[in-house]
Amino acid sequence: MIVFLFLLSVVLLVLLSDELIDALVRFGKEVGWSDFFIGFFMLALGTSLPELMSMLVSSIEGAGLLGLGTVVGSNITNVLLVIGFISLLTPLDKLGKSDRRDAGFLIVSTFVFVLLLIDGELSRLDGGILLTMFIMYYALFHTKFNVSVGHVRLRDVFYDSIIIALSLAGVVLAAWVTVDTALLIIKQYSISMAVFGATAVAIGTSLPELVTSISAVKKRRKNITSGNIIGSNISNILLVAAVGAVISPIHFSNWMMLAFMLVSTIAYAYLSSRRELNKVVGVIFLAMYIVFLLAVFSP
Repeated sequence: MIVFLFLLSVVLLVLLSDELIDALVRFGKEVGWSDFFIGFFMLALGTSLPELMSMLVSSIEGAGLLGLGTVVGSNITNVLLVIGFISLLTPLDKLGKSDRRDAGFLIVSTFVFVLLLIDGELSRLDGGILLTMFIMYYALFHTKFNVSVGHVRLRDVFYDSIIIALSLAGVVLAAWVTVDTALLIIKQYSISMAVFGATAVAIGTSLPELVTSISAVKKRRKNITSGNIIGSNISNILLVAAVGAVISPIHFSNWMMLAFMLVSTIAYAYLSSRRELNKVVGVIFLAMYIVFLLAVFSP
């Protein structure tokens, strides 16, 4: 029964995420937003909600290590698995000027996150620092974005707003059930919370990023993919991890995972800022992800 619920929740997660991208693209067209704005702000925050919900639940239940492992694993999965897989489907264009700025900020955020964990704990003060960075960055982001609004049909905007809200709620609920049932299944194998969070939960909560990226490619809107991944990873570090730490300090000392996150982030930001990400890059990223899985599960 648990396995059936897990599979059902994954299917719902895929279907609802696809509906979400459709509604967001329609909504963006109606109000004149750019593809990158849709991807970076709305989709990135929306696809970080599964990680945020799992972090809230795990922190409240005194298992913050599970949530933090999910954050680290999700950022690794987004870059190495999602970007790697998408690059096999179609070359991803070199990042533009504003995209490079966002990728640079992702590197800074990752460095700060790793530095705050040098003492092996993400404290409430550390969480406050990350949240402050999150608020400041989005304030700067909004002031620098010029959103053009053309003729708006209020009926269409209202309809798509409802679809977005319902789809997003469904994605969050489906991701929650995915994580919950996966936890019940994997517990019997006595895997550490950090490893479990960085693999099973991270893969489950990264499904929206993968599905929305595939949908964006199918709809010839590749710009959404970069904004989606960059924005989601920034939100994971500065919002999700920060909220968990503010609720309850988290002890984390798996430097191998942190090293993989830092290296994969730098590799993605560097390569995508200088060239298109083709099949060769995709194969390299996927190979790195396999090495990551082998490393975390090695005795």
